[in-house]
Amino acid sequence: MRNLALLLVFALGTPLIQSQNPPENLPTADQCTANLHAWYPNRQADAKKLLAPELQVRIAEMSACKGFAVSNLPEHKPLADDFLKFDTLMGTYEESYTLRLFHFIKRHGELARFSKEDAAGLR
Repeated sequence: MRNLALLLVFALGTPLIQSQNPPENLPTADQCTANLHAWYPNRQADAKKLLAPELQVRIAEMSACKGFAVSNLPEHKPLADDFLKFDTLMGTYEESYTLRLFHFIKRHGELARFSKEDAAGLR
């Protein structure tokens, strides 16, 4: 039980941490644009088939690209028009990841415990 709780804390916290702290190897503006064009058209299908670690990587990368898009640096100016697409793509991956976690909790009979703790203010 305790191991499951630790796993859930780690799994739930990881995408949030990664989306707030860009990856160590930040993508370049060109990589942001290339990945956006490659990933955006198939985002729904990809979100369903990608493994959780790959979703985490993409969430972190799109977070970094969003940051670039709102920066005033001249080399990032071309990304400004794609901010909403970066945000949509990141949200699609986050939603898929979160749903998987929810289904995992439900499959393992921990939903009632989660709801009880949440009602008690444990967050």
